[in-house]
Amino acid sequence: SNQNLSCQEGIMAGLITAQISIPLNLSTASNLLSFVDQSMHYKVAYILTLAVDKEFRQAGIGSMLLKRCITEAESDKECGAIYLHVITYNTVAISFYERMGFVRLGTLQRYYKIQGDFYSCYVYARYLNGAEQRK
Repeated sequence: SNQNLSCQEGIMAGLITAQISIPLNLSTASNLLSFVDQSMHYKVAYILTLAVDKEFRQAGIGSMLLKRCITEAESDKECGAIYLHVITYNTVAISFYERMGFVRLGTLQRYYKIQGDFYSCYVYARYLNGAEQRK
C-alpha cells in the first residue's frame, strides 16, 4: 500500500491511496485487464481513493498525486497497468482520468451502494512499462 497526503499549512488538501504491484490474477480487474506479454507484465496497481478538498481543486494537486502514484507503479517493471473504479455520474473525474491517459475498460453494474441505492462504475486503466492490452 502507498498513501500520499498533500498538505498545505497543516491542512490536508488531497489524498491518494493505492495498492502497488498486485498480481493481476488477484486483482479485482483480472476479468477486464489482460496483457499481450503476461510473462513480462503480470502485476497491476490499484487506486482505491483519490480526493482533493473542494477549496484546493483546479490547483494541480490531483494531477501531482496521480503522477506520483503512476511513477511508483512504473518503478516495478512487471507492473503493466494502474487501474481504478469511478462512479458513472462523476463526469469531472472521468474527464480528469481520460486527460491523464486512462482508458475505459468496461462497466460494473451496481458496484457501489450509497445510502441504500446501487450505482454502476466504470473501470479505467493506464498501461505502464510498454504493456499493451490483449485484444
